[in-house]
Amino acid sequence: MKVEVSGTKKITTSGKKTVGDHARGEVTIYNKTLNTKVFKKDTVLTSGKLKFTLDDETQVASASEGVGSLTYGTNKANVTASDIGTVSNLSPGTEFSFTDLPTSSYSARNEKALTGGTSRDIAVVSRDDQKKAREEAILELTKQAEGEVAGKLASREKLLENSSASKVLKETFDREIGEEGDEVTVDMTISVSAYAYDGSDLYALIENIVADNVPDNYEYKKENTKIKVEDSGSVEGETRVFNTRFTVELWPKVEVTDLAKKIAGKSFSDSTKYIKSIGGVAGLEYDVQAPLKILKEKLPLNPGNIKVDIAAL
Repeated sequence: MKVEVSGTKKITTSGKKTVGDHARGEVTIYNKTLNTKVFKKDTVLTSGKLKFTLDDETQVASASEGVGSLTYGTNKANVTASDIGTVSNLSPGTEFSFTDLPTSSYSARNEKALTGGTSRDIAVVSRDDQKKAREEAILELTKQAEGEVAGKLASREKLLENSSASKVLKETFDREIGEEGDEVTVDMTISVSAYAYDGSDLYALIENIVADNVPDNYEYKKENTKIKVEDSGSVEGETRVFNTRFTVELWPKVEVTDLAKKIAGKSFSDSTKYIKSIGGVAGLEYDVQAPLKILKEKLPLNPGNIKVDIAAL
């Protein structure tokens, strides 16, 4: 049997991501050499462990020599922090150096503070979130489908345990991996197929097996038979082969009326000895209801006042 079911599953996201803005500002570049220097766009400047890049290509004139002095060539340039966060909001007068260039030749300094750097943590959809939502949706929809299949069975038919197989026909997530959101929802349609068997046929087969193995003086209680399908087995052509384990109850044959006559008026100990001698009796209990204590020490003399119930342990 096969059915298609659709549904949604929403879960809370577990992914975390830091987002924010990069600090920006203006620096003055100092050329301490006697040659003009062109700094390409994205040239890296550093201040401690912080990195910044030039927003545009910048040319800085050479230094000029005077009597006993050297005037550095200068030019202003805009820079952007490589990382987001407030840590790159540097105060005025911060010194910068250029990667792979000596500070004796080139350096930079900001006259105004670098500003605009921010950061915050947000919830995002992780790969595991989508995987979890998918798995839980399949599980829930499979159970729903099995219920629908069971509802279509005839009274004598039973669903074969562990025989259902699901196939995802369509799935859509409302948020992609890495997208901001506290929740992620998957919309899914699956196809579920399952096998059913005729219970009356199976019980008849068990009855035939048990009938040839019931010891003398015992009887098979068909209504108490328990069947458990241990695995869904294998498929051979259009036939499904599966393994089952069944438990049956065999009760000793006891003529209740005759037993009541034989134990009437006996003490509990004598009655117990006699009943256990019948065979197949694992234990027994007495429930005596009598107004006088002396009447509670023995079974009633009248067999009609003795009720015998037989039950499995």
